Amino acid sequence: MRTTNQTEKSKIDDSRPKRVPINGGREILTVKGIPPELHACWVNDYNVERYKSAGYSFWTGSAIVGDNKVDNAGSMSDSVVSKAVGNGVIAFVMVIPKELYDEDQKSMAQEVAEQESILFRQQKQGEGRYGDIKVQRGNSATDY
Repeated sequence: MRTTNQTEKSKIDDSRPKRVPINGGREILTVKGIPPELHACWVNDYNVERYKSAGYSFWTGSAIVGDNKVDNAGSMSDSVVSKAVGNGVIAFVMVIPKELYDEDQKSMAQEVAEQESILFRQQKQGEGRYGDIKVQRGNSATDY
């Protein structure tokens, strides 16, 4: 049986990066360095114009992209942040103020709620149908 003492423990380099298990997931699209007042997302090159018209702009500040790897150790960038995502497609980091993003999310949620209401009303009103339909999101449930 092997015992360790304090001197052996002190030999461990505290500056080593956090260990990632071999079978663990890699976060190759993680972007660090975006201010919290902005919402960032990856946008494929064929959708850039659509996002620009919605108020998004390219992130040109400093950012670290992805986990560390041998060929690119999550390098810092001060230009437009982009990454090849396969099949010749390039994705760009684009940002929008959090307030505008939250407005867009509320609008989309309202649309979904209206569509669900119509869908479930039709399900309940069909010939020979009975019972209740409940949809639960998080801690709240909606009866139709």
